[in-house]
Amino acid sequence: MFSTLFLTRLTVAFVFKSPRIPISRQPAASYRIKHRNIRKNAADSSKKKLEKSDDVPDKQLVAEGVRLNKCLAKLSRRQADAAILQGKVKVSGKVRKDPGYRCQDSDIVTLNGKIQEWQSIEKAKHRPIGQGFIYLKYWKPKKVICTTDRSIKSNILDHGKFGQNLHGVRVFPLGRLDRDSTGLILLTSDGRLGNSLLRPSSNKEKTYNVTLRQRYTMADLDAMANGIVISSTWYRDKRRDGSRSQIDLTTKTKPCKIIQGENRYSFQITITEGRNRQIRRMCQARNLDVKSLHRIAFAGITLNGLNGPGEWRQLDKDEIAILRDTIENKSDDDSGKKTTFHKMTQSPSSTFSFSKSKTRRRIIKTGNK
Repeated sequence: MFSTLFLTRLTVAFVFKSPRIPISRQPAASYRIKHRNIRKNAADSSKKKLEKSDDVPDKQLVAEGVRLNKCLAKLSRRQADAAILQGKVKVSGKVRKDPGYRCQDSDIVTLNGKIQEWQSIEKAKHRPIGQGFIYLKYWKPKKVICTTDRSIKSNILDHGKFGQNLHGVRVFPLGRLDRDSTGLILLTSDGRLGNSLLRPSSNKEKTYNVTLRQRYTMADLDAMANGIVISSTWYRDKRRDGSRSQIDLTTKTKPCKIIQGENRYSFQITITEGRNRQIRRMCQARNLDVKSLHRIAFAGITLNGLNGPGEWRQLDKDEIAILRDTIENKSDDDSGKKTTFHKMTQSPSSTFSFSKSKTRRRIIKTGNK
């Protein structure tokens, strides 16, 4: 029995005993210390390089410039390279046949004689909103067309005379209002805002005052607030031949906020989509004809400070801060919440003022399921 117990303990000790590396194979202490220091120094060096590159990103980007083929934003990369190699592109009046030629901020790039709207793209990525760019708000009059094509009569650039008053800096509208609509349009030279504010997932609020030719019912408001099926048309440019393709879309609109007006002919609506003639089509779906459509707010910016149609001014610091917060924050889609409907009274400035009376408040559900 004693021998059996001894052999058992010996077996357990042999199985669980960790193997040892022979002394002849172990690295010397000086070798281990040396390589530990090498790794530490390499980590410190990479950290210093990273900190140094973060200190002066703009200076390096300005020196490097932007590749010429990236300045032709409306062309694919292959089309841009082909146009450059064929001598169709000029930089500040000189033909450049190298797609990798670096353009600086002061360079003017033309394609077949037409000036290309471009920014120093890489530098712009590091600029905060509000620095180095122009941001405007404009009270669009009726019959003005939201296009930068100067060959079209009553285009927004010529009507607002932005080129004359901005010392040649080119701006473009963020979104559009149809020809017969009036109200707020934002214009900027910052190309980043178009994607940030106009993409479908951004859910930026746009508020309109609507006047109808017929009386509406509360059922009409309820139907539009909860979403209504409409057909809209999307246009996509075909870059090779300059033509446009048409896409018809029939789907339900997102739930929206609606505030009842002073009478049954007017109401205020806030939407987070930007489908073609969306509000007019929503009203048409309820057999209602829109008499006037006036935008009073977009992405937190209002018409405050503008006295009437045709006026414009640059955004102040508070408005730029609102725009910055709107862009940097996540989408503010609250379409699943209940919406409060108020009575409204007409003010002299053709905008609606809200009644504070609790007795006039109406609550209508908006898409809660």
